[in-house]
Parts: sequence; C-alpha cells; structure tokens
Amino acid sequence: MVRPSLNSPTTYAAVDIEIALEAALKKQESELLEMEARKRELLDLSERQRLRPSTEVATFSILKNIKEIVSTAAPVLLSAEKDMVGVSPISGAVLSSMIGITEACKELIARGGRVRGVTNVSYSGIRPVQALLDVGEEVRHFEGYRGVF
Repeated sequence: MVRPSLNSPTTYAAVDIEIALEAALKKQESELLEMEARKRELLDLSERQRLRPSTEVATFSILKNIKEIVSTAAPVLLSAEKDMVGVSPISGAVLSSMIGITEACKELIARGGRVRGVTNVSYSGIRPVQALLDVGEEVRHFEGYRGVF
C-alpha cells in the first residue's frame, strides 16, 4: 500500500495482495458510481436546456485588413435583403466613402433595407459620418472606440 504525502517522504506499507486489490476495486466502483451520477445530472440538464434552432439566419464576418473589407463588404451589401450593421472606427467610415461602400449602403436602403453603423464620431470624422447619414444610414457614437474594422 502506498500513502503519498506532500510534506514527508512517501510511505510504503506491506499489505496482503487481496486487501490491496479489493481496496483498488472499491475505489474504482466508487468512481464509476460518481461518474454515472454526473452523467445522469448532465442528461437531465441537457433535457431541460434544449435549444430550439432559430428560423432566422445570420452570418458574421471579422475583416482584418482593407483588402478584406473591399473584397467582402460591397458584395455583402449588394446581397443583403433587409438589415446590415457595421462596427468600425471613424477611419472605417472614411474608407467606406472612398471605396464605394456608401453607394452600396444607399442601394440597400433604396430597396427597403436598413443600414446601421457604430463608430467613434470625432470632429475630424464629421464629414464622412454626415455622408453616411445623407444616404440614410443610422449612425451611433461610441465614445473612445478605436476597435476593429
């Protein structure tokens, strides 16, 4: 029999093989019973927390650089049917007006869609934000947001 200890050397004691095997078997049976009890608890919990799939489909993309923005944003906007939300720093609003995304937003709004944006509106970014507002995009200010594109 082995008795480990953190503060002193491990103690080894001579024990009859039958007693050692029986102790190990009881320990294994105890662990098995505990695992079965936890399995039942998890099954009960999963039955109570059944998630129902939504009938609404949504897709999210994280764009990491300007090339990805250009190649992804315009086709997404052109294929959007009812709602588009963009979150970017003010430089994203400036960029969107430079690469034609604002025009795609305008087309979506003309088809009856809704475009919303969240950015940090600063004095230097008033003109790009005004351009977005002029085409019908809803813009919300997030103080100090430097965020992601």
